[in-house]
Amino acid sequence: MAITSGHALIADALMNAPFDEMPSPYIVTRLAEHVGAADKWQDLSDRPYLLDTLDPDSVAAAALRTAYGRSALPPAIAASLSARHLLKRLQPPDRLMTRWIAAACGWSAPDAEPRAWANIGYREPAHIVLTGHRGAVLSVAALRTLDGIAIASAGNDATLRIWNPTTGRAARHQIDTGPVVTTVVGLRSADGRLLAGVSDGGAVQVWNWQTGAQIFAIPAGRPTGRGLLASLPQPDGSEFLCAGTVRGDLRVWQVGADGTLTLAAALIPPSPVRMIASLPRDDGRTSVVTAGYDGAVHLWDVPTEAVVGLAAYASGGIEAIAGAEAPDGGHMLVVAEDGEGLDLIAVDDDLPFRAHRTTLRSPRDRIACVAVISDARILASGNRSGLIRLWRHTGDAWHPTTAMAGHSGAIVSMMSISLTDGRTMLVTGGEDATVRLWHPDTAPEDRPAADDLDLVTVCATTRFGPDEVLATGSNRGVVQTWDIRSGHARPGLRFEDRGAIYALVAVDLGNETVVATAGTERLVRIWNARTGDSVVDPLQRHQDTIHALAVVRNADGILRIASAGADRTIRLWDPRSGRAVGTPLVGHRASIEHLAVVSLGGGPDLLVSVGSEPVVLVWRPTDGDEYIEGEFRLDSNATAIAASGELVLVGCAGGEIHGYNASRRESLGVIAALDGGVPLALAVFGSSDDTLIVIGTDSGEIQIWSLRNRRRLRTTLLPLHLRPEAIAVAADRLAIRTQRGLLGCQIDPRVFADYQPAGFRSQRGSIAGA
Repeated sequence: MAITSGHALIADALMNAPFDEMPSPYIVTRLAEHVGAADKWQDLSDRPYLLDTLDPDSVAAAALRTAYGRSALPPAIAASLSARHLLKRLQPPDRLMTRWIAAACGWSAPDAEPRAWANIGYREPAHIVLTGHRGAVLSVAALRTLDGIAIASAGNDATLRIWNPTTGRAARHQIDTGPVVTTVVGLRSADGRLLAGVSDGGAVQVWNWQTGAQIFAIPAGRPTGRGLLASLPQPDGSEFLCAGTVRGDLRVWQVGADGTLTLAAALIPPSPVRMIASLPRDDGRTSVVTAGYDGAVHLWDVPTEAVVGLAAYASGGIEAIAGAEAPDGGHMLVVAEDGEGLDLIAVDDDLPFRAHRTTLRSPRDRIACVAVISDARILASGNRSGLIRLWRHTGDAWHPTTAMAGHSGAIVSMMSISLTDGRTMLVTGGEDATVRLWHPDTAPEDRPAADDLDLVTVCATTRFGPDEVLATGSNRGVVQTWDIRSGHARPGLRFEDRGAIYALVAVDLGNETVVATAGTERLVRIWNARTGDSVVDPLQRHQDTIHALAVVRNADGILRIASAGADRTIRLWDPRSGRAVGTPLVGHRASIEHLAVVSLGGGPDLLVSVGSEPVVLVWRPTDGDEYIEGEFRLDSNATAIAASGELVLVGCAGGEIHGYNASRRESLGVIAALDGGVPLALAVFGSSDDTLIVIGTDSGEIQIWSLRNRRRLRTTLLPLHLRPEAIAVAADRLAIRTQRGLLGCQIDPRVFADYQPAGFRSQRGSIAGA
């Protein structure tokens, strides 16, 4: 109690100390330790600007060590844990919006982060991301130490890395393996200091993982193939390794106390082997299980080389196997079938172990690996889409939880570990080069799968009466409006087209508002915004998919709808009658992807178009013959466009944002040069004395630039490997369309203050809900 009180006094004093620009190095690196020890996470969460100045590694380590898996973390702290790998890439002023969005993408209550919202289907529970590998993580293993446990990971960058699971920090050294190690296991010999790995061709190496020194090696044999490895500890304290290759024979090696290997047995499977696993037995022995390409699963007694059990799968589609204790005693084998789910096979020494079988169906999950957690009361599976599914055993049945998102590619390996403080963690390794630690209690009960959700394909801010709202179209042809501040669907306007919608625009006709949609049907449809009824017959002139719509005012002040698409033409329509007007605008040599409108005060608008080519065309629409008003050449293909007043901004594949004054037909040069990444989305909004530019890149960044200073003001990194494909702005809010759904976020208030990173002298206050 005295120690806790001391930490509380120190934490309070440091959190309330005034400081200029950046706090002292001690506060940056050590404050989180005192906060965690005193359980003052909410107090730190209430000081967002101070939180943003702290070392992200220190905050995550303290939260992981003191609170994660024990008590609920405030959304800001849970986001600091899950987004640690993003926050440490950013300067303190850039972390606020990143943390807001990460919190909104988590499992917190929907309104826990009022500054941001996310409608993205699968969400990201609080967990820790371990980065360092430069390629896919192929295998993870638990390492026993005298004072706890460590994690080893093997990557296809030919390195082994060691991690501390209580802090999320890496050991100081890595082990260069030479050939890529495909499977790694920890050994009990030498007080747990030994680590074994197998490479393609069946080459086995043994290391002292604490020093990185190689202890023993067995060269690759024939035939070559992906290496297989399993550790087989025995009740008398001895230990065996079963090693071999896919489609090859298996060798069983006895592990010496010094890490040397002695051949003990040879296993000759009756059919080509695809994978192996260790299986504990009721008598304390550990046997090896083999799964073949023909669907046969064999249980082998080691070292007698005898087959003692058999299970058969007609499909042959076995994707993963794991052995573990069963929930009600005894042992079981977990088998993942391709596209089907999990089979739980009871293993009884007195019966063929195929006799008792329970099947957990999960047909949408392409399972790649499995693990058993918490005394066999929880099963985990990782799939090829990067999702984790848990099943909990309560009563006499298994119950699924909501799929947990985090990895951006397939989950290749997983295991469970028990920490010395009693917590159990799930460890996963994936194609995205990360190792991740999860606590099973972060997964809520099952909810509707994201596969059942509409995928938003277009979004735009528009005004319906006095309200500025976010309007979206989906891959299923659904049009919906949303409150841009909360992300809640608005009642009223919702109707369905017959194909995917790629373009949407609202038109105020004075006495009514109509909505125009277009997409894969090659038609432009016009709807009454209040009733959802079709106003005119579909507009049919395009010969291919329509990608863009815009509203322009012609020389007579009459509103027209402009449509453009893959047929390389722009067409104009009367929104009241649905009649085509004027002649098609022809000039592009590639598909037209984007349209923007330049408003020239009281005169007619200019229409700007870009496509999959290095050119920008400016048009002066009329109801007669159309002609090109201006043309700008680019160094690389155009990828995005935005306009405000006379200003036109064009993003290019080369990573630059070019500016043009459309009315004077002059170039303003390069407005922004990105440090890597291609601009996919652009938006422009004004302040009292400047124009601000929002840029979304293919690397998952949202950048805010000042046009006046041509300087980047903020960088925000999106979690979950989300990619911004379109951006809309309303007042101080951003709406971001990603490949998985919609995000909304308030713009950091300091951007509007003076376009400088805010000073920190008065930072004792807080932003409500930050």
